[in-house]
Amino acid sequence: MPTHIPSCPACEHPASPKLLFWGLHKPFDCRGCGRLLVVPKAGTATLAITAYLVYFKFKQGMTGTQEFGLILAISAVILILSWIAMRPKLAKPESDD
Repeated sequence: MPTHIPSCPACEHPASPKLLFWGLHKPFDCRGCGRLLVVPKAGTATLAITAYLVYFKFKQGMTGTQEFGLILAISAVILILSWIAMRPKLAKPESDD
C-alpha cells in the first residue's frame, strides 16, 4: 500500500520521522526488517543551497514584513521538498578491512 511517508526500500515499512530528521545522514535500523538504512546527503545539501540562493535573490528591496513572509514561504517549500527528497536508501555495510 503506497503512503506519503518515507519507507524502507526493502520491506516498505514506514521510517520514523524522528530518525529521518534528527538522525540525518546517520545509519539507522528499519523497524520492519532490521536492515540498515541511511538518508543520502545529496538531496538535503541541494535543498539548503537552493534556499540560500533564492532568499538572497528575492530579498532586495523588501520591507521587514515582506522579508519575514519570504522566509516563511521558503521554509514551507523546503519542508515539503525535504520530505519528498528524504527517501531512505539501504546503507552499505561497513567492511572490517
